[in-house]
Amino acid sequence: MGFVNSPATAQRFLFSPGQAAAFPIPTAGVVTKADIAAEEQCRQAEELLELAGADPIFRVSSLRGDGMEELLRFLDPDRGEP
Repeated sequence: MGFVNSPATAQRFLFSPGQAAAFPIPTAGVVTKADIAAEEQCRQAEELLELAGADPIFRVSSLRGDGMEELLRFLDPDRGEP
């Protein structure tokens, strides 16, 4: 399964409900481009990630840096607080 280049509001989904349970490690979800997406798009993307079993879910904007520190701390717990 690869990356999907389609809006979160698309009617076609590539991730099955509970799919993350197939992996023996924590499965995080990341909603990107939060700086340009509408709130509804971000919310829908988060709902789909939640249905797939992702936990935690991060909303990030690499342009503005929003949510990046939290994501980096999750990926590298030794990173500590800023």
